[in-house]
Amino acid sequence: KYLIFGSAWYIEDWCKEYNQYFNLGCLVSINNSVKVASKYHLVHRWYTGTDFFIKKYQEEPTFNIHEYYNNYKHGHPSIISGDFLMNPHGYYCPKGGTMILNVCYDLLNKSILRREKCTIGIIGCDLIYNRTQSHFYNGGRDDPLRLGIDTLKSHLNILQNSFTCSHNLIYNLSEESDTLLPFEKISIKHFHELI
Repeated sequence: KYLIFGSAWYIEDWCKEYNQYFNLGCLVSINNSVKVASKYHLVHRWYTGTDFFIKKYQEEPTFNIHEYYNNYKHGHPSIISGDFLMNPHGYYCPKGGTMILNVCYDLLNKSILRREKCTIGIIGCDLIYNRTQSHFYNGGRDDPLRLGIDTLKSHLNILQNSFTCSHNLIYNLSEESDTLLPFEKISIKHFHELI
């Protein structure tokens, strides 16, 4: 079972309220969400985009990748930069990919190849950017929308179908009413109780 953390504006408060449920399996952080999730529990996997550390260097010329990694590693997370397993399920988009799709497909495919069940709960990845502060940190961007909302929704629906067809489960744990994720919404408590 995987709990995936994104960087939505509410993620810090959500983690404070529900961190007692974080012992449910593998905690997965996407990009900057590692700063929040690692405060409460070991982060097992830390996925970053290919441009994550490039942007860090541009923002801060004295940026030290080793220091940054050591501050958030809390165990031995996997840092995966653009190295996502896209078989037997995956997607292609000429405008580039987006992390939530990359991470979900990577986890699904690795589980399928290991002949294991894959159950994912996603929090902080609603893909809604109509707030003044859409991320928990300053400077967050709406990168997934570069695909176009219709294309993004189509890819998310195909992802859901990939989970359903392979007898795996994917849920949206967000309490927000506004979300692009098509996955069934359940509470973290319910997700924690799933086998």
